[in-house]
Amino acid sequence: MNITELLAEADARAAKGQIPLAEAFYRQVLDQVPLHPAALFGLGRLALERADPAQAEAFFAGAVRGMPGHPAYRVYHGMALRQLDLLDQAIITFQAAVRLVPDAVQPWLGLIDCLLARQDWSQARAMIGQAQQQGVMVAPLLTILGQGLARAGLTGEAEQAYGEAIAIDPAEQAAWLARASLHLKNRQLADALRDARQAVALDEGDARALVVLAAVLRAHQDLVGAIAAARQAVQLSPRLVDACAELGTLLHQAGEDAEGATHLLTAYRMAPHRLDVAYNLAACFMAAEDYPQAGQLYRQCAEAKPDWRDARTNLGVALLRQGRLSEAEVILQQAVAIPEVADAAGSPEARYNLAWVQLLQGNFRSGWQNYEARWDLPDFSSPHRPLPVPRWNGEADPALHLLLHAEQGLGDSLQMMQLVAQARQRVGRVTLEVPSALYRLALSLAGVDQVVVADLSDPARLPVPCDAHAPLMSLPLLLGLGLSDLPRATAYLNAPAPTTALCLPDSPLPRIGFVWAGSPHNKIDRYRTIPWPLFAPLAAGTGCAPWSLQWGQQPPEGINCCMAGVKDMADTASVIAQLDLVVGVDTAVLHLAAAMGRPAWMLIPFAPDYRWLATGDGSPWYPSLRLFRQHRSGAWADVMAEVRHALSGWVSEWGSGRIG
Repeated sequence: MNITELLAEADARAAKGQIPLAEAFYRQVLDQVPLHPAALFGLGRLALERADPAQAEAFFAGAVRGMPGHPAYRVYHGMALRQLDLLDQAIITFQAAVRLVPDAVQPWLGLIDCLLARQDWSQARAMIGQAQQQGVMVAPLLTILGQGLARAGLTGEAEQAYGEAIAIDPAEQAAWLARASLHLKNRQLADALRDARQAVALDEGDARALVVLAAVLRAHQDLVGAIAAARQAVQLSPRLVDACAELGTLLHQAGEDAEGATHLLTAYRMAPHRLDVAYNLAACFMAAEDYPQAGQLYRQCAEAKPDWRDARTNLGVALLRQGRLSEAEVILQQAVAIPEVADAAGSPEARYNLAWVQLLQGNFRSGWQNYEARWDLPDFSSPHRPLPVPRWNGEADPALHLLLHAEQGLGDSLQMMQLVAQARQRVGRVTLEVPSALYRLALSLAGVDQVVVADLSDPARLPVPCDAHAPLMSLPLLLGLGLSDLPRATAYLNAPAPTTALCLPDSPLPRIGFVWAGSPHNKIDRYRTIPWPLFAPLAAGTGCAPWSLQWGQQPPEGINCCMAGVKDMADTASVIAQLDLVVGVDTAVLHLAAAMGRPAWMLIPFAPDYRWLATGDGSPWYPSLRLFRQHRSGAWADVMAEVRHALSGWVSEWGSGRIG
């Protein structure tokens, strides 16, 4: 191939995004004619595309030296200099291009962009006037002026510039698009949608316009429409980083993490410096439980922006999920320490996750203090209670009437009920407010003078007259408890006698209750729930009479149902009292069995709930509870084998009378 053919082939390959092949053809030209301007220019454009402005500048400088009268070489050289923030040199280069083609818009665009980078608004306006005198259509120049003003936070002036551009040329698509982005940033969503749709209508093949439309639709919570727009953008421009990143982010939000990660990974490989892409890709890896990969990306973000609290917090969570608690604690303490003036967002999340790490390590003093950050979480599961009485500070006052109110899940309340008696020793009267499912059960609790059913239709309303209040989950903090101070009561909840409907038939085999799934509404349920096909061997072939303790679902074949007549946790307790053992995942039923002092085995994930600590097969909260831990994240099969072996041994001991 001659030089003309090589250049044509290189240009064609570059247009198709076949970068390595294009580069190879350009270099073949240089092998024949060193410093060939067109080949150097082509290599410079490839370098710009892969975000290497330094190498691009060197190539463009060579092209300009070889052909100084070529305006495109000057313009691209100026673009590379601008990306390197060499503004003086870039301005000189663009001015040279303007002298070569004073009626072309591109040199003026580059020149004005450099002036805007200096925030020299008056000179930029003057250049627009000069360009207009040369016969240049100035709508694009006003658009870039608006973009510079917007970057400087001068949103009113930016919107004015965009309006001027559109008034001069209603077909100036870039102005519509830039104004849509400005409206989106200012949360003027109706205006943003109008302008984004107009930008797409003016150029349906513009992938960038579709990306902006997708972002606007996402803000309108139209996830289906946003994904459709982003898909169209990727189809039009598969190598457009913003298109791949937007589609990947939207798919992640829609729960399609595998496909989302594919598009975000494509964007990341093209632009590994883009922290927004790295951050969203990390979120997909977290959803896929690939915590090492997620951690690497969050670390990149945190190191690039040390005051980015969310990136540092999520790095801490990724380390937590890997069981690297000491490292996680250091990172999360750093996240908490970031000043509010540097990053006002995410402080409660950082403290809350730090609490988990500290409590897992048995550091109750610091952990329970940081756990109070739960009330500032935007998506906390329990409503804030702005009650018209003060929050109890834990001090003793024999005349005080204290309201203790349940929060979060039933298991949380069951766990903390064992501390109510200690609180009662410091005050004169305790009223316990609980969900209706716990009401009858709570009547048997020591240290309670009155039990009331929670009515949260008005969270600020007191259920009874009282002097102070406290959430149940704050009792360890208010009582000043360390790990060694827990009461370790063998049984603190009692079951009522079972009704006829709840009586289990006699059996020559040990009666064992099983729970394999938690509430699907719990954010961490996917870590604790075990699919029935994987769990089923525990109930079959171990020589026991298996009973399902699952609420609200028909038990699978091969396991008996004992929950049909159960109406609340007191009924559940009546059933559990007739069982010889309860085996299951981390749910309220297991809490209840342990609170009753019944033998209970709990299967917990590799990164467990904070209350189970990081190691050990026992619990400081429940003496009758035995823990079976995952050794690897998501690996339930090994736990099943361990529990099945232990269960076979337990059944043998039961049969020989060594277990009563």
